[in-house]
Amino acid sequence: MDVETIIDDKIQPQLIKAFGRQTANRLITQATMAYVSTDGDEEAKFESFVTAICSDPQVRDAWGERGTAERVEDWHTAFGEALANWREAKGGEMSAK
Repeated sequence: MDVETIIDDKIQPQLIKAFGRQTANRLITQATMAYVSTDGDEEAKFESFVTAICSDPQVRDAWGERGTAERVEDWHTAFGEALANWREAKGGEMSAK
């Protein structure tokens, strides 16, 4: 699983369910801008992506601090598993596409 798969399979469906497609697309677009603007490795870029979503006032209002933290933990777990699989299969660090 790579970052795009995590977004497509985990993050985007949760955003669509909670906020509808239009708002989910806005959040994904803003997060993508943060991702591509971040210097560093894939982990730093993913963290920027997640932070952009979770710092949005609409997200914080809807999910609250606890709900937001639970989703962040879930997304980080998925990323950690993807990173571990990448390292096992290819060695080294995941590279940003």
